[in-house]
Amino acid sequence: MRPLPQRGDFVRVRTRRWLVEDERSAGEGLTAFRLACVDDDAQGEAVDVLWDAELDGSVLKDEGWGSVARLGTDGPTVFSAYLRALRWNTATAADRDLFQAPFRAGIHQDAYQLLPLRKALRLPRVNLLIADDVGAGKTVEAGLVLREMLLRRRIDFVLVAAPAGMVRQWQDELEAKFGLSFTLIDREYLGILIYTATAGNQGTLGGLVEVTRRFVRILKSALERQRLCSGDPVCADHDPTTADEDRTLHGAACHGCLLVAETSCEARNLFLDRALIVDTVGHTGAGFF
Repeated sequence: MRPLPQRGDFVRVRTRRWLVEDERSAGEGLTAFRLACVDDDAQGEAVDVLWDAELDGSVLKDEGWGSVARLGTDGPTVFSAYLRALRWNTATAADRDLFQAPFRAGIHQDAYQLLPLRKALRLPRVNLLIADDVGAGKTVEAGLVLREMLLRRRIDFVLVAAPAGMVRQWQDELEAKFGLSFTLIDREYLGILIYTATAGNQGTLGGLVEVTRRFVRILKSALERQRLCSGDPVCADHDPTTADEDRTLHGAACHGCLLVAETSCEARNLFLDRALIVDTVGHTGAGFF
């Protein structure tokens, strides 16, 4: 005669593993058991069975569960930490109220620094302007959003555009505080792509190949010619690094010095300024070359 399982035992019935939750008498010497399935494909499914009527019923003794509590149970503090760790590791993109980034960053956080993160998770497309006071931790707030988006796989890569004097600081802080490694894209990563769809000697049949051999000399000559224009000094008489004047977005650029269309000049030359490329007679120090 097969041994009867006890409450809390694991049994195998109907090719599945079950946990015995309850037992009761069914009359005429029969015992009924309430079982809960523990297999992954039917976890939590409940069934009532008559043990003597099950052909393949057997008590599992080699599962190792009997030794789980042999040394006692964990205290409330340890078990709470374990439970929270499970919740954090099982967070999904659909759960907007369960943060992961704050617990994967080596920083001290204040409660208000979690507000941008909370807002970002509620946006279908993250578009935030973080404008807290100086020293309030804008880098921390931005890093939390970046880290959370990466953990949830809502973004594939990150581009950080920072002033030249703060590039290294951003790189160091994001790596030290959030474990995010960034590569500096400076002049060593820049290049020029020359493309033409014109056929013939001036196009794909060798014209560009010949130009590339003289391209450095052509580029240097073009940059040198931009330093002085027939419209100077009126055209270049402004400081492109300050926003105090009205010409910040429409500086020294027209059909005379940059060979752009005259219609662009009539449209105020928005976002065009040769003083940001080379030093002109009006201002020095802002040119890229």
